[in-house]
Amino acid sequence: MFSVILACFSLLASGLNALLGDRNLFQPIPRDNSTHVDTVNFLTCLSAFGFPGNTVIATDDTQLLAVVSNRTETDTDTLDPVTLRCYQLFAYGLFFTHYKYDHFPYDEIRPVTSLEDALVNPDSLPEFIRNKPRRSSDQNKHINLEL
Repeated sequence: MFSVILACFSLLASGLNALLGDRNLFQPIPRDNSTHVDTVNFLTCLSAFGFPGNTVIATDDTQLLAVVSNRTETDTDTLDPVTLRCYQLFAYGLFFTHYKYDHFPYDEIRPVTSLEDALVNPDSLPEFIRNKPRRSSDQNKHINLEL
């Protein structure tokens, strides 16, 4: 009888582990070189790896993507490595900033939606812009440090 209970418990535990493990897995949308797909993949990554659903997605007049975390509700320092990794994997140079705030910085940016709502209805997201690449003439400038 004990072995049956143990087997049932083991099966239940492995099922829960698989279910909870899948919560952090996602299939990114195939890239089409649009900022929209890159934004959705980036935000999905943030959500999958710990960003709360009430995280604010915001923008400004330049169309930068701003993710605004309320540091009174979340340990924002633990979100820094997630932000960096998701940005490296999925943002492809989106013009992006991560605000950590006590009160929303309305003078700098305006809210668009929450992270949870953005992932439920990604078509509601505006287009964001990428960082402008350096001109090749800027990259070829050298500073002479010889004295």
